[in-house]
Formats: sequence, C-alpha cells, structure tokens
Amino acid sequence: LCLSPWLVLKPGMALGAAAGVMLLAFCFTVWGQVGRKDDVVLLAASHATAMRMSWLNILVLASIFAEAALLAGAASIRAWLMDPAALVAASVVGIMWLLVVALPPAMPLEDCDECWHSVKYHAAVQLLRRCLVLPATAVLLAAVASGHGLQARIATLLVLHLAATAVLGLEQSKTEFLPAVLGLDLDLPPLLLSGMAGAQMLLLAAQIFEAPIAVQVIAAAALPLWGLSYPRLLRPFGGPAWLPALQGTAMCVPLWSLLSESLPLVDYQVHIACWAGFMLLGLFATGCSLYACRVAKSARIAAALEAGVEQIFRDLGRKGAILCRSGEAGVAVEAVADAGRSDQAVSSAFLAASLEAFEAQVRFERLDQAFLQGRPEWLQNLRDGRHSFDLVAHSASTLLAAVRTPPNSVLVVAALKASGPAARRVPAPVWAMIMRAVGGSYPLEELLQPVTEEFARGSPGRQLFRAQAAIKWCLAAQRKLAQRKFRCLMESGPNGTGNDAGDTGAGIRSDVSAALEHEVAMFQRGMPQLYGRGCACGRSLKPADNWCAFSSRVHNKCCKLCDAGVGGGGRHSGDCDRRARRDGTGALWSLSKIASHFASPPGGDPE
Repeated sequence: LCLSPWLVLKPGMALGAAAGVMLLAFCFTVWGQVGRKDDVVLLAASHATAMRMSWLNILVLASIFAEAALLAGAASIRAWLMDPAALVAASVVGIMWLLVVALPPAMPLEDCDECWHSVKYHAAVQLLRRCLVLPATAVLLAAVASGHGLQARIATLLVLHLAATAVLGLEQSKTEFLPAVLGLDLDLPPLLLSGMAGAQMLLLAAQIFEAPIAVQVIAAAALPLWGLSYPRLLRPFGGPAWLPALQGTAMCVPLWSLLSESLPLVDYQVHIACWAGFMLLGLFATGCSLYACRVAKSARIAAALEAGVEQIFRDLGRKGAILCRSGEAGVAVEAVADAGRSDQAVSSAFLAASLEAFEAQVRFERLDQAFLQGRPEWLQNLRDGRHSFDLVAHSASTLLAAVRTPPNSVLVVAALKASGPAARRVPAPVWAMIMRAVGGSYPLEELLQPVTEEFARGSPGRQLFRAQAAIKWCLAAQRKLAQRKFRCLMESGPNGTGNDAGDTGAGIRSDVSAALEHEVAMFQRGMPQLYGRGCACGRSLKPADNWCAFSSRVHNKCCKLCDAGVGGGGRHSGDCDRRARRDGTGALWSLSKIASHFASPPGGDPE
C-alpha cells in the first residue's frame, strides 16, 4: 500500500489495482461468514423498536441522510471537494482514523482489553467511521483526480489506507465490547459496514473520475444489492426494527439519482422526476418502518412473556420498594417494576439498562456474598446479552435471589399477621403502637451481660428469687459501705482543713476501697457454687465431704434426693432445705458498676 502510489505512472491505477485486490479479499471473507447466524442478534433485530436520544444516535442518524446526499450529488459538488481547506480537513480526519484503528494492535495485551472496553475509544471509532470517513474519502479522491503531483500521490496513499481499514478492518470495527453507556442504538454489524464502505467508495470514485454512466449505475446498484443480500446470507441488520428500511432506502437514493439523469428528458423534467422518486422512496421507507415496528412490538411482547420478565421485574420492584421505604435506596429502584410491564413493550436493551441501574442503587451490604464475588461476570453477561430477553431474565432472577431486604417494620408486621387468625384481626393502629416499642437489642445485651456470664438453670420462680437475693445483697453492701464512710468521717473530725483534709479524703477512699474489696471477695467466693456450676434445680451444690486429710468427694447435685434433671417433682432433703434457707442464692451485679459508684466519694477524684 505504501509503495503502490510511487510505482505507477498515474495514482488512479494504484487505486484500481488495490480495489480489485480488496474486492477479492472481501468476497472470500463473506464466503467464510455465510451460514453463521447469531441467535442473540436475530432476537435483537426483531424486538428493538426505539432508540435513545443520545448525541451519538442523532449524529449517526443524520449521517445516513448526509451520506445519501453526498453519493447522489458527488459530481455536482466536485468543485467544493477540491477546496484546499477541505483537503487539509480530510487529511486530518484520515490520519486520526488510522491512529485510532491502529491503537489496539499496538498496545500490550494487558492494556488492549482495557482499550476495547473504553467508552472514549468506541465513541471515536463510531464517530469517525459513521460520520467522517466517507466525506474525507470523497475529498481525497477529488485531490487524486485533480493532478499527478506529490499532492495527488499523498492523497492516493491516504485513500488506500482508509479503504483498507474501512473495508477489511473487521477486527477494528467489532461491536462485541460496545459499552451500553455510549448510547449508540444504531450500531450495524462490522461486515455490513465494510460492504457498504466498499460500495460507497467505488461509487464515489466512479463519479469523481467521470466514469461512463453505465459503470456509475452498476456501482450505485451494488449498494442496495448488498443491503438486500446481507440479511438473507448472514444475519439481520440489528438495531431498531425501522433501521433496515431507512438504511435500505438511503442506499437506493444514489441509484435513483443516476437513473433519473439517464432518462431522455430535459433538465427541469429530470429534477422533477428525481424529487418525485425521492418522495416515493420516503413514503415507502415510512410504511416499511411502521410495519416493521408493529411486527417487532408483537414479537417483543411475546418474547418477554415467554421469558417471564414481567414477574421477575415486579418482584424486584417490591424489594426495591422495601429498600426505598427503609431509606437504603433511592426512588428510582421502584421504577424497575414499571419497566418490565408487558403493556410497555420496551426492548430488552432498555430492560438491561434498567436492571443495571437498579443494581447500582442497591447497597452492597444488601447483596449476597456470592453475588458480590461474581458481580463483574454478572455485569459482563448482562451487557453482552442485552439483546436477549432470556439472558436479561436470567440476570434479573440472579439479582432477585441476591438482594437481601432489611427487617423492615412492614415485613415484621406481615410475619406477625401470618402467625394466626387472631393476629390478622389486629388493626393497623395497634400494630403501629407495637412497632414503636421495638428497638435494638444491644441495651438488653449490656444489661444482661452479668446474668449471662454467671447464669444457672432453674425455673422462672427460681430466677426471680435469685434476682431478689441480688438486690438484697446490693442494698446490704451499699449500707455497709455508707456506714464505713460515715465512721471514717466521724473519726477524722468535722474540722479537717489543709493537708489534713487531703489526708482525710485519701484515708476515706482507701477504707471504702478495702471494704469494697472484702465484699467482692466474699461475692466471688460464693459465686461458683451458686451460679454456673449449680444444681439443675437452681440451688447450690452440696458441700464436698472430707474423707480424710488428703481427699474429698465433690458433689454435682444439691442433695441425693434432688430429681430436677430427670423431670421429677422437686424433692429435696431436709439438710438441703436448711442450707437453702440459710445461704440464699447469692447475688448478681456488675462489679465494675459497683466499683465506679462506691469507690469514689461524690465530687471527688474518679480514681
């Protein structure tokens, strides 16, 4: 390609030879692709009907009409195409296109994958390919046809590279990794675009080089012929259902323009016939588009019902409503239920985008751990299968199973109402009063921590008796400590000042601390026998019997007659009853709370 413009006498000869080689290579490529149909793309072509109002969609839609106008009037605007400013702009566009398509092969393997998933890269490729490459080629072809100098040979070199990359560069034009956030719904298969580019460039060359009218008509007829044969040989266009009718009509515009010029009519009659044909083509495209949208809508509704999309999205909307009411998600999560309604007749791509937006609104702590570990793969499968209702429904069901709703009051009340007929008769205001009294469990855990640490088995009555004994012990300990403090104050005298007053306070604190340590020691001495290692009935174990000075027998029951562990009637021996009346059941209290309350005098040093 680089040497051919410099090895021939005329640059146009290099273009003709390269066109023959590229046409032959393209025919072999098409022959290898015949019969390979993708079910996912078939499903997309028959179900998509609308497009998003994104800037890239609008530009591509405008470029369809602009390309048709350029191909129909290339000969009449040849003087404009030869403008030096247009040549500079076309050169810049050509160099940018070559740099963009050469970027992935020139990058390392670890960076190439990131490039294929880049939104900016795909935006640049689609913008240049769909909107700018064909006008730049027309300007460069006009420069080639204008002379034989260095400028014409450089323009030939650029045209050769543009044609090679646009017609044979299928790898650089693939749309498998096209991001959904790009907003491009009018994406065509790479092989279809390659054939269109080849036919369009041939038609431009035939018009700019002023080939015979028969050659121009044949080149113009190749474009709609390729558009008609592609869906029958390979697969449908893809994109919205009305896109094939629009694109096919745009392909027929240059052909009708050339045919009307070849009619044996005067100039004004040729113009009338040309515009009348354009109007008929527009009406035909409108009718075909409406019919295709109607058929696609029916097929889309049937496919959505078969895949069960409506029920899955309704369940997702219910979980989203719970998350929204609990303040853990935005209002947008409730709209996912409306997106899946069968009467809306939305496309699978719209459902995939709604599902991805729903998943982004859910907090990660409300998702299953297995789902979080496989989330990148789930997102990739959703984006790759966004043209299939079955794949979108599978992704939605996976997300539905992974969402864990919080224990909201609505769920709690619903569970309580389902517990019995009486609960279902309770009115809503009573349930509201009940739920206002529900709180966290951590305060209760803090209060019951001393009880759970030294808990012993026993009946509710036995537990209440233990609690009463604990209160009595606390009150007794408080009276002892208060008396000890009062006695120390009286012994020190009421008029202590200066250093004597400081010594007196320190002495009081030490005496109170000594008394507290004594009470705690007594508490800890009796605690193991009364709690944790007590009898099954709740009483303390029978004291150990000393057989001799070196051995003793340890009992595991309060007495030999106790049968609480085997479902008995609570029999005890007389000695056991007397020990229970004498010793009580011990006491429970948080020792740290006692120390912080009694060890320091009011207003004194906390230590």
